[in-house]
Amino acid sequence: VADVRAMTISGNWLYIGGNFTKVSGGYGTNAAGPISVGRVARLRLSDGRPDWTWLPTVDTSPWDVSISADATRAYLVGSFGVLNGVTLTAKHLGVVNTTNGATVTGLKTWKPSQPTATDPSQAIMEYGDHVYVAGSQHSLQSYTRSDFTLERARTAQDGGGDFQAMAVKDGILYASCHCVTDWQFQDSNTYPDPTPYTRPDPINLIAAYDTTTNQSALPEFHPTKIRLGGAGGTGAFALFFDSNNCMWAGGDLLRSGATSLDYYGGYEKFCQRDVTAPPTPTNVREIGRAH
Repeated sequence: VADVRAMTISGNWLYIGGNFTKVSGGYGTNAAGPISVGRVARLRLSDGRPDWTWLPTVDTSPWDVSISADATRAYLVGSFGVLNGVTLTAKHLGVVNTTNGATVTGLKTWKPSQPTATDPSQAIMEYGDHVYVAGSQHSLQSYTRSDFTLERARTAQDGGGDFQAMAVKDGILYASCHCVTDWQFQDSNTYPDPTPYTRPDPINLIAAYDTTTNQSALPEFHPTKIRLGGAGGTGAFALFFDSNNCMWAGGDLLRSGATSLDYYGGYEKFCQRDVTAPPTPTNVREIGRAH
């Protein structure tokens, strides 16, 4: 497989998306391929054998592939405009089942912030009863899982940029964009003019949102010491939580005062603050008194 741009694991499968139309895998008697695919495929984790019964197709490479919690849906985003041979009403996003890759029906059309945009959507994920979509133009959106009704949207403005990556921990959604010391506008889904909106919040490359209050911004998470590696930098393209509950951000990032790094050479690490109070002391006794 060449030019794989998206990967995710669900159950016994590795799902991949990219600019490829053939896939082979497995070994010995379990080897299979090359199998014709439509830029999306899944491989069995145990031996890498491709699944020739799961065959969704898109006309250009997806940028992200995400599987629902119940493993019945695969969410795809990118710059594609055709899904399973059908031209999409709103390009760049599709939902297929994990049985044979057929398009999931009964969902409303997603609502891009700029309907004529040609730039790709870049990240999608399901969490709880919501599906979060990040991408161009400068948008971060929340949809209901049941029928894909738009719940809340926001746009990053001024010199802000597209949202590019997401991660969730303990009910908090973190999202990154190539936006440095800019503003995001809550309840705005229009670009380039964000009006109408309900409130502005500052944003610097990564922001946090409370999933229990319909994606309300959390202003206390506002990193100030990171910046882009250059004037035309692209920000963080990956967010990941490690086993110590620390979030890693990877991309064209620097700390203030650092020297220039190569493109995509920067990583930043954010660990959870200690919010647990110490236990109440026990067996307290007086051991002396000054006179």
